[in-house]
Amino acid sequence: MPSGDLFVRHLFGGGFATDIGPVSDAGPQGGGGVAQMVIPWLLQCDNAMFDLDGGITKSPGTTKINSSALQSGATIRGIYDFWIQGGTGSPSQKRIVHVGTKIMADAGDGTFAEIATVTSDSAVPSYCSFNDELIISDDGNSAPWKWTGTGSASALGGSPPNFAFAVEHKGRVFAAGNPAQPSRLYYSAAFNHESWNTSANYITIGSNDGSGITGLASYKDALIIFKGPKKGSIYVLQGDDTSDFSLSLLRKNCGSAVWHNAIFQYQDDLAFVAADGSIQRLSATSAFGNFSLAHLTRNIGKYINNNVARTYLRKACVANWESKGVALVTLPINSSATTNLILMMDYRFGEEPRFSTWTGYTGKCASMTLAIDESDAARQVVLIGGTDGYVRKLDVNRFSIDAATAINCVAKTPHLSYGMPHMTKVITGGSLGFAPLTDDTVTFKWERDNETYETLAVSQGGGDLLSPSSGTDFTLDTSFLGGASFVDSWFELETGGEFRNIAYTFSNADLNGSFELHSMSAFLRGAALSMENA
Repeated sequence: MPSGDLFVRHLFGGGFATDIGPVSDAGPQGGGGVAQMVIPWLLQCDNAMFDLDGGITKSPGTTKINSSALQSGATIRGIYDFWIQGGTGSPSQKRIVHVGTKIMADAGDGTFAEIATVTSDSAVPSYCSFNDELIISDDGNSAPWKWTGTGSASALGGSPPNFAFAVEHKGRVFAAGNPAQPSRLYYSAAFNHESWNTSANYITIGSNDGSGITGLASYKDALIIFKGPKKGSIYVLQGDDTSDFSLSLLRKNCGSAVWHNAIFQYQDDLAFVAADGSIQRLSATSAFGNFSLAHLTRNIGKYINNNVARTYLRKACVANWESKGVALVTLPINSSATTNLILMMDYRFGEEPRFSTWTGYTGKCASMTLAIDESDAARQVVLIGGTDGYVRKLDVNRFSIDAATAINCVAKTPHLSYGMPHMTKVITGGSLGFAPLTDDTVTFKWERDNETYETLAVSQGGGDLLSPSSGTDFTLDTSFLGGASFVDSWFELETGGEFRNIAYTFSNADLNGSFELHSMSAFLRGAALSMENA
């Protein structure tokens, strides 16, 4: 970098990535004292979401939907948004939860009533809608239940096998997960979920291969069958009826779904959490059923390998929040016996999704599902179940946990050499480019080479708060957000200092506070060639 001042506008070009490396030699593009540079990935991205230009904002807060704990100190083990179409053209909503040893339901109003009692308070439940009834099962070798939406649940009729999970496919219920017959795929009579012939109506999937069926998915006119968890394999069942069923092996000794609730569809693809904690996808390359596998989490492999508690990974679940373009995956981290972290995967950026670790939801994300919130213009919401007997919805207009606990949003860049790692540079000032959300400040840190962080509080230039708080709330026709949809908040750095590599961190941990950061700018001054070691 020649001597003289250079103004560099930084844009965000990637999400959380641990495996690319700690330093980027990307350089600014442009001349005449003004240049632009894309920060290709982030070393830390915690409790954040992305805009399509790469901008960073805080992950959503939570709101309790039940006013008191459904069972004191009990874990919400499962949630399901059940809709009954009926014959009147007016669908009705029921939300199902497993809490402790109870199965409970509400009518979308937060008032839950018990519909059944189960024997296990730790089994992983599963849900399947069929013929306007809900089939409820779990992995505790329990007999399956059915529920019509009124009264109590009852035993599923027709002498079904015990199964852990089921899906509707081609007008039948396909079920698996019987511990006594781990490789058997059972199916009901056509269009009748209460007619089973367990001695004849089953298909053996790779018997005695060191694995059992761990999940099912109806996808692109085929039934995808996952086996694992120790010896993974994936099978494809095609055909329209029992007379023309055709079973084929897609792949053997590979990553496979760790459990049924960890399988999800997004865009035009099918993905799953594998037994090693990675997220993989099954891509259909043509309408003729040619499938291939792709690894989505290769850029965060170190994080997954070092942190995911694989012993409890069967409890992982996924919600594809389509309206936001993200899939949320719950994972057990650091030996937790319940899922205690949400991994956010933003799939709007093509082949390389962007990730953020949502660590602010510990104790709140033991289970999760996508749902419709009829009380909020029928918007898509994500419901999460806690270890405290509460169900919560993720609310993008709230920036705290239950209006009581702050969410700490942190984004850290890799160390940047500006394409000249052998030259010293000096940072003398800059700006943060905001779409103002609140009157809170953002903590801006810069780390020069091996020096300790230096810190500056940067105002967003906003006015009152958008969400409830103990301070000043936003009032229509009175309050203001800073008079613009975008502002550069400028600062001087008298102690900015000399560096060869520099990393930047942006954070906000204020209660009900957030930020929407779209760019960071820096005034840099070239110094000299340096061969000194720190």
